[in-house]
Amino acid sequence: MKKHTLLGLGNALVDTEFEVNDAFLQENKINKGQMTLIDAEIYKQIFTTLSAQFEPKKRTGGGSAANSMVIFSQLGGAARYCCRVADDEFGQFYTQDLKDQGVICEPAYADGVTGKCIVLITPDAQRTMLTYLGSTADLCVNDIDFSHITNADWLFMEGYLVTAEGAFELAKKAIVHAKQQGIKIALSFSDPAIVSFFHSQITELLTLGIDLLFANEEEVLTWSKQEDLTLACEAIGEHSKKIVVTLGERGCAIYNTEHNAKMDFYSGVKANVVDTNGAGDSFAGAFLYATQQNWSEEKSAKLSNRVASTMVADFGARTSQSKIQNCK
Repeated sequence: MKKHTLLGLGNALVDTEFEVNDAFLQENKINKGQMTLIDAEIYKQIFTTLSAQFEPKKRTGGGSAANSMVIFSQLGGAARYCCRVADDEFGQFYTQDLKDQGVICEPAYADGVTGKCIVLITPDAQRTMLTYLGSTADLCVNDIDFSHITNADWLFMEGYLVTAEGAFELAKKAIVHAKQQGIKIALSFSDPAIVSFFHSQITELLTLGIDLLFANEEEVLTWSKQEDLTLACEAIGEHSKKIVVTLGERGCAIYNTEHNAKMDFYSGVKANVVDTNGAGDSFAGAFLYATQQNWSEEKSAKLSNRVASTMVADFGARTSQSKIQNCK
């Protein structure tokens, strides 16, 4: 009997969220709406500056793929997450946070400090992230028990893995291993900046061949260098059997190469948006759950849109299981 059906592979980060104004981003030359990698010194400087002006709103476990694992688990799926943390207070918090959400998490422990992410939410609900990878920057092949992949139905990885050499090599080996074992593979582009600055690495993962890609419209257009969504998905469809594109309040589009290679659109759900952090992650987690349950494409899209709309109505990339269950 398999102990998990979804195996997630990604970074381990503890999110600290602040509500800020656009002036703060401009004054500190922070690229709005993107994830920017920073070092320990800059993290300390920014955090000190932030704390002097704004009160922290929320602290939660984070990491793109981990957020998806939590949603998958909250909906009733069996999930395991593979990651790397330091044996410090943040690492203990992170591991316990996942376990509290029902996700099996036995991380690799390393020297140094656990990764952290400053999440900045502006009045328009847009999220901007400053990420200090810490110990997760050294995530590598030796940190993962590959039998966990073999014992899953799906392997899910975040695009952020391409930012570090060891993690990138791990992602490639994980895809190859999954394909050899007949395990289905899902990948998230994760962030427009990742697709832009690490285009060749993202492309290398895609060309290994995957079953399901999650991306937003900007990411798809950026990777393909196309201006038309359908043409962009046609290009990606050479490497992925299905592409699920999130469109914000407009819902999502699904391009399925195995179903006459056509694009289907599914309307979104109206929401009182206060924070877009984790919206795409929650969508992916819900869609993976529905897919694992063999739901129809339409039913899967509707669930995922409802879950994402629920997530953006709360601060932070996590919300209660009862709220997620009510989306079913």
